[in-house]
Amino acid sequence: MSSNNIGKDNEFNIDYSLTVNDNFKLEIGAKANFNYITSIALVNSLNITSGQYVPNLSQSNSLDYKRSIYAYYLSGTYKLWN
Repeated sequence: MSSNNIGKDNEFNIDYSLTVNDNFKLEIGAKANFNYITSIALVNSLNITSGQYVPNLSQSNSLDYKRSIYAYYLSGTYKLWN
């Protein structure tokens, strides 16, 4: 069996924090994650009659996978007591 797996992952983050005053802090951020994966697996089986390895398409496979994730957040922290 031989296989070829090519993949690429990219991830981007941005975060920002703002202290409005001594009691209040604001945070905002974003994240993007991109995955691209290609996989090919070629399987050869032994032909007992000829003694040669021949492609076995019923066991060979390929994969093409793409995923994109986007996330955002906003949070605040407020101090209630000293």
